[in-house]
Amino acid sequence: MRFTRFEDFDTIFLMSDGLTNFAFSNNYQYLEKGFILPIHNFLSAQKTQTRACRALANTLDNSQARKLNSDDKTLLWAQF
Repeated sequence: MRFTRFEDFDTIFLMSDGLTNFAFSNNYQYLEKGFILPIHNFLSAQKTQTRACRALANTLDNSQARKLNSDDKTLLWAQF
């Protein structure tokens, strides 16, 4: 277990290992900005939880996403 203190942040993403192929670069050293930033921007702009959840489900639970990783894909996004 690791504890890391962060300062000056306004958003947190927590993800299960099922999102590893999507969220990290090929060498697993960096976050994949082509995944994180579009999701953050979309969720920040949404006024309704229903639309945001439906869009995430359509993105993460489709046949192409299941081919990349058939594991469950859990994502928590919190903005402060």
